[in-house]
Amino acid sequence: MTNPVRRAGFLDMTVAGIALSTYEQGALRKVPFHLDRKPNRSFDLGARLGGRAVEWLRERFGDEDGIDLPAVVHCIPMEIYRNLSLDEMCKVRFSTRTMMQQSVEDAFKGEPRYAVYHKITSSMWRWGCGRPAWNEVVDVYEGIRRFDFGHSDFEVTLDHSTSFNECGYSEHSRTFLDGVFGYLVHHRGEHVMTLGFSVMSGRRLLIQQVQLRNRRGNRWLFKLPRNHLEHAVERFRESFPRHRLYIHLHINLTPPHRIPTLTTANTP
Repeated sequence: MTNPVRRAGFLDMTVAGIALSTYEQGALRKVPFHLDRKPNRSFDLGARLGGRAVEWLRERFGDEDGIDLPAVVHCIPMEIYRNLSLDEMCKVRFSTRTMMQQSVEDAFKGEPRYAVYHKITSSMWRWGCGRPAWNEVVDVYEGIRRFDFGHSDFEVTLDHSTSFNECGYSEHSRTFLDGVFGYLVHHRGEHVMTLGFSVMSGRRLLIQQVQLRNRRGNRWLFKLPRNHLEHAVERFRESFPRHRLYIHLHINLTPPHRIPTLTTANTP
C-alpha cells in the first residue's frame, strides 16, 4: 500500500511517506534553561488564544477572569487552539501532564506536523527514564527535518509507527519499521531502502534498521561512496551532531536464525 507524500499543502503520488519539507526549519524554538520543563511559560497563552477562547471559557466556566488558564488547558478543544503556531501548541502539549481534550489528542496523532512531535516524545518516554527536556525535543525535530542521503539522485521521506507503538507497520506507507521512525530512501521515485530508528532521552539515537527493499537488482548502490550501512550511519551523524548514536541491528543469515549486533558510535 502506498500513500501520497504531503508537500507544501499538495499531494504528490510518486513516493510514499511524508516529505521532510513538511517540517519547517525553526518551527520549534528553544527556551531558556529555567523554562525547559514548562516551555508554555515562554509566551502569553491567554493573549495568543484571543477572543474565541474568552467566549468559550465564559460559556464553559462562567466568569473567565477567575479562571486559572494553565489549570484548564486540557479541557480546551483544538478549534480554540488553531490561533497558536506549531511551536506554541507543542509547548502547551509538552507542559500538560494529563491527556488533553480528545480533538487535541486526535490532532497530535493524525496531523503530520503535530504527529512528529507526538512520536518524538513517545519514543523518548519509551527509551528513557522520566520526561525529556523541551530543548532535547527541539534538537531531535531539527535533526529529523534536515536529514538527507547525500546524493541528488535520492529522495528521503519520513514515516513512523502507529499510535504509541515502538515498531510495526508504518502509519502512511505500511512499511514495516524496526523502530519508532523510518526514513524511506527513494531512488528515481522507487523506495529502495528503509532506515528505522528510535529517539532516546539524553540526546541519544538508536539506529535499528538499515534494510534494502530488494535483495537483488540494487545497482544504485554503486552511487554511494561507501558501504550502504556505513553511509547510512554517516548521514545520521551529520543530521544529529549533538546525539550519541547507538546501532542495534538484526542480521539475517539463514532464516529463521538472527544474530543481534550492538555497537556504539560517539558523536561530538
